[in-house]
Amino acid sequence: LQAPFGDVILKEECSSLLFIPNTFTPDGDGSNEVFKATGSPGLEFHMVIFNRWGQVIFESYDINGYWDGTYNNLQCQEGVYVYRVRHITPPNKLNLFIGHVTLLR
Repeated sequence: LQAPFGDVILKEECSSLLFIPNTFTPDGDGSNEVFKATGSPGLEFHMVIFNRWGQVIFESYDINGYWDGTYNNLQCQEGVYVYRVRHITPPNKLNLFIGHVTLLR
């Protein structure tokens, strides 16, 4: 399959090396405060989060990077945001994840 960004989408297997949640709650209670992928670092990692207008509001090349629900130091509205995660694992296997995350406060 051809992805809209020109990358190839591989079938996602149950043994995926990444876990990407679909909801987080940056409300200050100390639980589920950030959105991040967890798993094997692999050879390359790139996460981009978009708002409803397609504007990039978060980007990280570090698997330990996380989005705290803000953009330009302001809290983002509750709602659904689209993410794109590009993760390359040995031996140069491309794993592309495109999905959505719900921000709740």
